[in-house]
Amino acid sequence: MTDEVRRYLRKAEHALEVAEDLLKDGHVPDAAYYAMYYAAQALLNADGIDVVKHSAVEAAFGCHFAKTGKICDCLEESANLRKKSYQQF
Repeated sequence: MTDEVRRYLRKAEHALEVAEDLLKDGHVPDAAYYAMYYAAQALLNADGIDVVKHSAVEAAFGCHFAKTGKICDCLEESANLRKKSYQQF
C-alpha cells in the first residue's frame, strides 16, 4: 500500500468519524459523502488511477469498479443524496 493510499484512507476514516458524531447530534452528515469519496480515491489510486475532482472520482469509480461489478455504485447514490439534502435548506 502506498503512502498516498494510506493518506486517502486516513482521510476517509476521519470523515466517517465526523459523520457519526454529526448524526448522533441530529445533523445531516455531509462528511459521510467525503468518507466514501476519499475511500474511492484510495481504491482508484491503488489501481494507478490518479483523479482529484469529485466528478472525475465518481466517473472513474463508476467505470473501474461499479460497472465491472467489483463494487456497488454507492458513491454516485451518495452524491445524489447529498445534493438533495442541500436543496432542502
